Amino acid sequence: MFELVPLQLIGALPLLGLVVLAVAVAVVWQMVVIVQAYEKKALTVLGEYRKLLEPGINFVPPFVSKTYAFDMRTQTLDVPRQEAITRDNSPV
Repeated sequence: MFELVPLQLIGALPLLGLVVLAVAVAVVWQMVVIVQAYEKKALTVLGEYRKLLEPGINFVPPFVSKTYAFDMRTQTLDVPRQEAITRDNSPV
């Protein structure tokens, strides 16, 4: 009625548990995307655009998605002085 479990199988159970734990950690690691306050990220799943991720913690489909970051901070440029002529031929 009851069969005895071979000793080799008992030794494999902790190894199997570690493999399952490692796969679960990898799935969670791939699912969580943290977007900084100064950026937004475009989410693509299998190469197709899905949505724009807002700042904070976002959950995405694991292993088939990729995100592209966009920096939303304002950048200033120094423009050299220029001279222009108006319609009434006045230099500005």
